[in-house]
Amino acid sequence: MGGGVARKTQSPIKSYKLQTQMVSANKFDQNLREIDGSVAVVSGEKLQELQIYNTKDLAKVIPGFILKTQTGPNSTVPSIRGISTADVYNPSIVLYVDGIPQSFSLLTQELLDVKRVELLRGPQGTIWGQNAQAGVLNIISNPITSNTPRLNANASVGSLSSNITLSGATPIIADYLYFGASIARDVYHGQIKSSRTGEKLDTSNSLSGTASLAYAPKNSGFEALFKFSGSQLVDHHTGFNVEKDVYDSLKIDPEKIKRIAFDNNGMPTTPPPDENFFPTNILDSQTYALKLSYDFGHSTLSNVTSFQKVYVKNFLPYLPLNGPGNQTKTTTNELRLNTQFDNGGYLVLGAYFQNLNNLNNLGSITINKNNASVFGEGKLPFGNWEFTLGARYSYDFSKFKKESANKHTITPKVALAYNIGETAHIYALYQLGYKPGGFDFYSGNKLKPENSQNAEIGLHSDFLGGKISFDGDFYYIYTTDKQVYSGSGFDAKLRNVGTTDSIGIEAQLSLIPIERLKILFGGAIGHSRFIKGTAASKKTYMNVDTKNNTLSFAPDVSLNANIDYLFAKIAGVNLFGNLNANFYSTTYFDETNETKQAPYATFDLSFRAEFRNGIILNAYAQNLLNQKYANYAFRDLGPTNYLIGDLLNIGLSLSYRL
Repeated sequence: MGGGVARKTQSPIKSYKLQTQMVSANKFDQNLREIDGSVAVVSGEKLQELQIYNTKDLAKVIPGFILKTQTGPNSTVPSIRGISTADVYNPSIVLYVDGIPQSFSLLTQELLDVKRVELLRGPQGTIWGQNAQAGVLNIISNPITSNTPRLNANASVGSLSSNITLSGATPIIADYLYFGASIARDVYHGQIKSSRTGEKLDTSNSLSGTASLAYAPKNSGFEALFKFSGSQLVDHHTGFNVEKDVYDSLKIDPEKIKRIAFDNNGMPTTPPPDENFFPTNILDSQTYALKLSYDFGHSTLSNVTSFQKVYVKNFLPYLPLNGPGNQTKTTTNELRLNTQFDNGGYLVLGAYFQNLNNLNNLGSITINKNNASVFGEGKLPFGNWEFTLGARYSYDFSKFKKESANKHTITPKVALAYNIGETAHIYALYQLGYKPGGFDFYSGNKLKPENSQNAEIGLHSDFLGGKISFDGDFYYIYTTDKQVYSGSGFDAKLRNVGTTDSIGIEAQLSLIPIERLKILFGGAIGHSRFIKGTAASKKTYMNVDTKNNTLSFAPDVSLNANIDYLFAKIAGVNLFGNLNANFYSTTYFDETNETKQAPYATFDLSFRAEFRNGIILNAYAQNLLNQKYANYAFRDLGPTNYLIGDLLNIGLSLSYRL
């Protein structure tokens, strides 16, 4: 693409007072100002400052990003720009960790040894191997290929949750062989008490870890990295949905939880008379990945092969999910060639394959799903202008019992951008996105593919010598054959329910008004609605017209602000105060708009002391005003039930970085 001698880095990065944002949206490091698309970036240091240890809390620092868990790891709902789904097998939003696609059940996972987190909004199929209709959440770990050992330890003890993490890396043979590892223990202490004993009932605990070995001879251009990741979760919190009296009092008689039980075939049965049927989710996962790459100086050829096994078992009093468990085995391979040119152009070519096998916990249903794709994208600069063209071809094949479905899909992308000196990058893009059809793998219901048209104009900029940066965009999305879980009780299934659109603006402003003060403002304002469609009412169990209804998990307004102030320096110790605030407008939890959470705001306050020797002491209060809100609510075969969001959490953390 374009003339000129190929090169390894796209442009020299100037020294800004605000740290220059580097991103991997195009699968190689670039300045954020070079990206044609909406990207939010959060550093690992900022996450640690705010006591954010799990992906479920990233909404605190990324406006417009929603990640809510309904009843367990297999029913997490991510949402970007109104596009959301709880579809385990064809998610609209994909999570990558170090280039490795993650199972839907691992969307909520511990953040281990993180360098930065990126949210790439909009379809990403021309750059990323796994199809992503709404966006990609990309987690990048700190590299281990350094001759300098490093260590990062953190212990956090709070009234609601506690966390211990340890990560590090060291050379085994300098300039050749390197090792890195991380481990985290997370405990949720609960907030709903037994009215009889005072014991906290909605508790959870998890253990996560990684181990990596890299062979990277100095100046050879070659690197081979093997990475293992594992996690175990025992969770009584997610799925602890309660009625309004418990929501108000935070106390429950354990006998109220004894509603209905199911046998191993998913059929209703009478629970033992002395059994309190508490919600329980058990998750066990292992991931093995091999990454190979060779740097030719102007191009990099890489291949990532991964195998992931996830076992999930649910014991829920109100759903027939208490069978033999749900085991998913996923094998993926992604081959890509990245080339960068002196004139700022690039070319990305790739091929991707995925095979997913699943033993479903409803009726021992065996599921087989395959995807094979080729994709590419290139940028051609001419003067201050840049033209980008990309496309993806996908072949999806799936089997459900004795039936099969297949589909060929092509999704193009085109973008035009203009650079105003070195301070601003203005872009416009149009691209198609899709979510495969096939089957609802729980019920066997046949599905049409969900297709979207996405238009966006945006700006990335720096002003006043780096004291101010602004990133913003305006988008419009038109979606046909929207796939939504609809229905009541045992008839709930994934269906094509109609046509939707989303329109909105997203913006983030970063500034340093004085040397010791950093301020971040972010917001997403828009509306996502049904143009036409039908969905089953939870009140009447009949289909109702959803025209002009708001899409679920899509608040019209989400805002966040962060103020970090260095208020004193005493004997070499830097003292900071930090205030983080979030606001969400009305959030609906179903397509008929019958259950919802009213607008609410939360505030987190912390004070930290940073010592010269790498020790950081942080005292914090999360949800300072103890705002009560529901992460999820549903009404099905009875009164409305609520999953209570995290209330006040007061704690102290101590970290050390070598």
